[in-house]
Amino acid sequence: SWLPPTGLVHIRGRSRADVPVHYLETGVALESLGFGRLTALNPVIKLLGTCWAYDAPTDTLFSADFFGAALMRTPNDAILLRDAHGLPSREAIKRTMLAKFSWLARAEIHEVLAIWDRVFATLRPKIIAPKHGRPIVGEELAAKTIADYRAAIAMCGESRRA
Repeated sequence: SWLPPTGLVHIRGRSRADVPVHYLETGVALESLGFGRLTALNPVIKLLGTCWAYDAPTDTLFSADFFGAALMRTPNDAILLRDAHGLPSREAIKRTMLAKFSWLARAEIHEVLAIWDRVFATLRPKIIAPKHGRPIVGEELAAKTIADYRAAIAMCGESRRA
């Protein structure tokens, strides 16, 4: 059955038994939900039942609540981030991640980085579209963002050893 995008969010006033539940299998296209171009991905870093989605024709990674540290600094900033000038520092990324994913401070970072490296060895997004923060547009900028986030994750491990 087809599920409209609003069916993927919580709707108040309905009992839990009335809300349709769809379990997503990693690596499977979301055809049955009406999003045939999107493939479900298991996020490297997440809370609860978060999932990432990837649109292969546009090389767009929909990263849910991750990759959201690039914020607008002024109301005049463009919504889409197209140059490195607006990217946050690795330290800012680390702070943002630890605020949301506090478990990273105690994680076996080498294991997290190994999973990260496996995911991004084959996944080469040209657009990163987080739920919060600015969408990052451009192959080089997306690659830099992925590298900066990886470095920030490694920094979480360094602070654990200190």
